Amino acid sequence: MLKIIHGNYGFFSCASVKLAHIVQYVNKNQKSPESIDGSGLFRIYAEEREEVSDITHTFYTDCEDIEETVTFNSHIPIDALNFQFEDYKSVDYTRILPYVHKYFTPSFTIEEKKRQLIQKYGIDVENTIGVYYRGTDKKLETVVPDFKSFVQTILGIMKSSQKVLIQSDSAQFHDYVKAKIPTSSCIIIEENAISYTDKGLHYEHTKKQNQKDIQYLFATFLILSQCQDIVCTSSNGGIWMMYYRGHADRVCQFLNGKWF
Repeated sequence: MLKIIHGNYGFFSCASVKLAHIVQYVNKNQKSPESIDGSGLFRIYAEEREEVSDITHTFYTDCEDIEETVTFNSHIPIDALNFQFEDYKSVDYTRILPYVHKYFTPSFTIEEKKRQLIQKYGIDVENTIGVYYRGTDKKLETVVPDFKSFVQTILGIMKSSQKVLIQSDSAQFHDYVKAKIPTSSCIIIEENAISYTDKGLHYEHTKKQNQKDIQYLFATFLILSQCQDIVCTSSNGGIWMMYYRGHADRVCQFLNGKWF
């Protein structure tokens, strides 16, 4: 059994650590783990009654139900903590995506929320720019762009007919964007929480609220991943958006003070 512990961290951080441990296990043993104990993951999203249980299947389909062949004959270098800060166009998606599909296929619950959000907000992903600005406490880990630069990048690629799906944990960013981009062009999913602090949303709310919030956020990321264009900061959320997209084409990524 492969046991993974990465408890009191954000959802996509936990996903990155789990992916890294699975890949490292396969690199070393040339086989998939017989079972994975995820009870040490996603702890800040576990309700009190779930404190010692593995809540993986709340978010992901059971890997036993996924028909996917994982290739064991090539070593994949992967750093759980720093892969989020790579140029997303340089990622070897061909070798990583089988792992994503096998172990991180969204659950029916998440897919249903995605469908509901697309319907509710009338989102046409083929004519939408997906925007993700990771604010609040992310400045402690990396350089984040100023709002002006970020919005200028959006406007630089935006066509008159396109909508802009805006996702950020920063309430200040939401306020700035709504003042700079016509309201008729903006889509903001109200189910997603925002904050005026720099603490990180998952540290501000109860575990019960976190579990509800992350299901809508995960569904939103799946929608963002399918948008025609993406403008994003670098984070675990950003790299997982790329994994579900399957590539980084038509993506503007802010990384280490520069646009890629």
